[in-house]
Amino acid sequence: MRLANYAAGTPYRAALSLALLRINRAIAIFIARLEHEGFLEAAAAYKASGLQICKFAADLATVSAQDDVLAQSALAATLLTRDSKDECFHWASALVETIRDEETRHWARERIRRQEQRLQGVVYSDNVHQDVTGERIYQNMAAAIGINLADPDDQLAQMVLTAISDLNPSRVLRECEHAFVTVRPMGLVATWLRLPTMGQKAVHCELHKYSVVGDTLDGAYRSFKNSYCESCPDRSPRAQDWQYSPEWQEAENERHKEYMENWRGPTGPRLPPVPLPPDIQQQMTKK
Repeated sequence: MRLANYAAGTPYRAALSLALLRINRAIAIFIARLEHEGFLEAAAAYKASGLQICKFAADLATVSAQDDVLAQSALAATLLTRDSKDECFHWASALVETIRDEETRHWARERIRRQEQRLQGVVYSDNVHQDVTGERIYQNMAAAIGINLADPDDQLAQMVLTAISDLNPSRVLRECEHAFVTVRPMGLVATWLRLPTMGQKAVHCELHKYSVVGDTLDGAYRSFKNSYCESCPDRSPRAQDWQYSPEWQEAENERHKEYMENWRGPTGPRLPPVPLPPDIQQQMTKK
């Protein structure tokens, strides 16, 4: 907000609206991260500040008759919340009705409607804001510390991408209701990104007390499945309507607390670790 107040005193205010809204998109991601970590009061404070930025950008756009910026201001406000009944949505919908250009007004209405439906689980092919509390947050955090996830030759980037992919273990867990997964984050990058799946994953069978550990979820499960599941008469796929969620995982962690306290390590083969990137190997050698 200090930056917005500073911008209000410049003679170039009309040119700053879109720049302010780009800041607001970053705030939306940060809010999602705060909510994910349980800092609800801080998230509410940032949401209020973000909405003020949207209102300021809309005021500038109104003075300079920029209908497209009014539309962008409304959409930026809807990204600040995951509740379609929130004040942000009410303000955005009211703002859209002040847009004079009919085509722009219709476009903004449709975008707000889509955002409301996204929050209800509807997926669109252009859903760039899908899963803002998961993959997109980690992608942005990785970029912020200089990791180029688009570089196929960067081993560290590939490790981060694997960890992001392993955030949702549905592909493994849906195979059997006796299976569950635990993770142990390792390394500085995992700490910086707060990425719990950047480390070893263990696939367990609570019924027969089997387990396999590996650096990738798919690799660990492939070994686990070949060693135990293929010939198991007790294999029982989960219901078709079963859905994975962080809440479900927390409940499972609590349910298996005693099991993990008594766990003595893998019963199956421990998979070889994924090689560290050369630059990190060099640093460890120096130490």
